[in-house]
Amino acid sequence: MATTAQAPQTHVGVNQDNLKRTITTPQATGVAFNQIVGGGIVSLTGVAIAMTGGGVPIAFIIAALSIIIVSLPYAAIGSAMPVTGGGYTYASRLLHPIVGYANMFVMVLAQARLGIYGIAAGQYMNSLNPWFDPTVTAVVLISFFFVANLLGAAIGARLGLVMSALMLVGFGLFIVVGLSQVDWVNYPPVMPEGLPGLLQAAALLTFATGGATVVVELGGEMKH
Repeated sequence: MATTAQAPQTHVGVNQDNLKRTITTPQATGVAFNQIVGGGIVSLTGVAIAMTGGGVPIAFIIAALSIIIVSLPYAAIGSAMPVTGGGYTYASRLLHPIVGYANMFVMVLAQARLGIYGIAAGQYMNSLNPWFDPTVTAVVLISFFFVANLLGAAIGARLGLVMSALMLVGFGLFIVVGLSQVDWVNYPPVMPEGLPGLLQAAALLTFATGGATVVVELGGEMKH
């Protein structure tokens, strides 16, 4: 007697991949915040200044608006198909498995930047105290966050919330203290390279502002 296939049964709080839905909305917001406000903004702002001078604020606005437009399809697909590993799943299911593989291959290569962030953090620590070896500090920091993510998405998300709070405090102090030290007479000229320089800076800064789309990778582990 023929039988019909049935969809896999899941209980409350667990998806089809047996991953627990433990990430809350505030935690997901913290992940998005950390992906935007992080090493990219710190390391790329100086490069953007060299491209467009005092036009960097305008370049940031253009980059942010561009990312908002690009993020709309992610938001729509993420709401309709909340899965873990959306970067591969969406491309493979909606286009072709080869496209999904190519997309993930590029994403894996992009993770090489984590080593750069680790080295930058090690150098910052070394500038504060020579006791910190840049290479050793980089390895320890990257290993710490790697282990934190292995312990579960919820733990990584909670750690992200703590980091978000620390960054907000740090950037807030920098703004409050730094504004009083700005010499507006020496403010760099706006757009010295014209529109091409501004657009190049905006394109570069999309790497610093586009990290929030990584939230779609966690769709299968979110509570709502």
